[in-house]
Amino acid sequence: MIKNHSIVRGGRGKYPYHEGKHVIMAVELWAYADESGLEENPKYCLIAGYIANPRQWMRFEREWKKVLGEYSVQEFHAIDFFHRKPPRGCYKGWSEHKAKMFLGRLLAIIGSTSISPIGAIVDVADFKANPEGVERFLTGAALSPSGKKWMGNTGSLQPYHLAFALLLTDAAWVNHNRPDVKIHFTFDIQNIVQKQAVKLFDDIVNRKHHQSWQMFGRRIFSDGETDTPLQAADLHAYLQYCYVVNKNLMSQEQRRALRLASKDRLLPIWNQEQTEGLLARYGPNLKQQLRDKKS
Repeated sequence: MIKNHSIVRGGRGKYPYHEGKHVIMAVELWAYADESGLEENPKYCLIAGYIANPRQWMRFEREWKKVLGEYSVQEFHAIDFFHRKPPRGCYKGWSEHKAKMFLGRLLAIIGSTSISPIGAIVDVADFKANPEGVERFLTGAALSPSGKKWMGNTGSLQPYHLAFALLLTDAAWVNHNRPDVKIHFTFDIQNIVQKQAVKLFDDIVNRKHHQSWQMFGRRIFSDGETDTPLQAADLHAYLQYCYVVNKNLMSQEQRRALRLASKDRLLPIWNQEQTEGLLARYGPNLKQQLRDKKS
């Protein structure tokens, strides 16, 4: 649950950019997210991060940057840190004690600020086992009343886009779908999927008939050096991915980091059971239309 919401009542915008004016008579929140499972033939596709109000993010950035400065680390990348043996790059010459203290301080910042973990995981094999029409429905497509053609967004055949949509849903759920909330999103730059993700996000935002979709504001694609919270999102996504792919191979250091970074919340996995449950809510007619429908 998000605590200590910020009420923004206008004036020149100060977070996270200085351009323009924010005239928002509502609670304003920012979510930062990163992904894993975009490599060739992944078992799972995941997107995860955190959501909080600007006050918490400004505190987070100040403390995170302070720790990076003290340890002479320009930007934190989870995969580089957890694969630092033998120590190389910015971790060259580090003892295990120093590495433990460094990670501990970053995790303490996540734990001490009111940033809430969000995210979603998609079982890739289960997603691809669906007929094309079901895949498109899961990634944002909608059938016309006749069931003969798609309306607007025709969806995609990419499990990442289902994870993307589920992340938006999770961000709304964390805030109990409050009507006075406006959520802005910053995603890690991914040239492979960014264009389709923008299309999906804009399509969801433009569908005003669903209350939770009215909560979504701007979407930005950035990088961890520019937007420090993306470094925490990278850590969260990396650890959740390690756990779902093969938790038995995780080190004790990684397991402890996951517990603290996730705030004891393992992300749910969207698999065939969830798909069948969703389709059942719409009745047998739509289910059959989707199974028969192609592009």
